[in-house]
Amino acid sequence: MERRRQIEGEGFDPVRDLRYESGELLLAGICYIEFARAQIAQAGLDGKTMRILRRWPWAVEWWKPEEDAVRNLEKGGALIAAELDRVVRDRRITGSVADRLAAKAETPRLKKARAEMQRWIEDTNGREVPE
Repeated sequence: MERRRQIEGEGFDPVRDLRYESGELLLAGICYIEFARAQIAQAGLDGKTMRILRRWPWAVEWWKPEEDAVRNLEKGGALIAAELDRVVRDRRITGSVADRLAAKAETPRLKKARAEMQRWIEDTNGREVPE
């Protein structure tokens, strides 16, 4: 229900979520869950809130914890669900993270070495080559 509220009430839809490529949704969810954990444990929230806010990925005015720990768990869970959806959707659109990193790391020298290796494989035609 919280995720639906974020989408319908706040306009935080899956398309918008695609812009958060550095784990911001996940980190925000963890912050809410960590705050809820402190509420449940009845720990001192003043110092805990300051530590959580140092990790909060957005402007402080977007940090809106509730007095109810369950409500904060819902918010945190919805943000984590949004991150999961974003990662899955991003992989479908652009391929895996590993594929993207490999593409970025593809230098001319690496391309040449890869081409030479491919030629060697084709030349040996799958035969074992003596050492």
